[in-house]
Amino acid sequence: MLCFWQGRSHAKVIEEDRLDMLFVEKDAEWVPNPKEAKVRGFLFLAYEPQFYYFECVDLLRKVFFTGVVVFIAPGTPSQLIVTLLVSFFVIVLYAYTKPFELDSDGTAMLLSNIHIFTFLFYGLLKKVEVRADYIDDRLFDD
Repeated sequence: MLCFWQGRSHAKVIEEDRLDMLFVEKDAEWVPNPKEAKVRGFLFLAYEPQFYYFECVDLLRKVFFTGVVVFIAPGTPSQLIVTLLVSFFVIVLYAYTKPFELDSDGTAMLLSNIHIFTFLFYGLLKKVEVRADYIDDRLFDD
């Protein structure tokens, strides 16, 4: 059985089986189930109801950046390039979906992911030994 949840921009279809445990319908709105919010609320209350699973997405992001990336061509620029691509994908994902209940949480997450992307890009430049004088000579050479 499916139900509709009115989000910021348009209605979303959510599977009611999953919502029975986490959310209850009150005054034609889905609100957190008080019993479940006490026990598991830290996992889903920061997110919009249709993105209740986003804590798992964030955990997968953390596992990739801390555990999986070490096995991808260790010590090569390719490792940083793959990590940069995943970091960019995460930025686009968070910017597009806007999963957080509070806009300030979304802004903080977006800025922290941009910070990660910037440092990865800096690491890539250091790894391939790009020097400023080399760039200046190439760009402004007549």
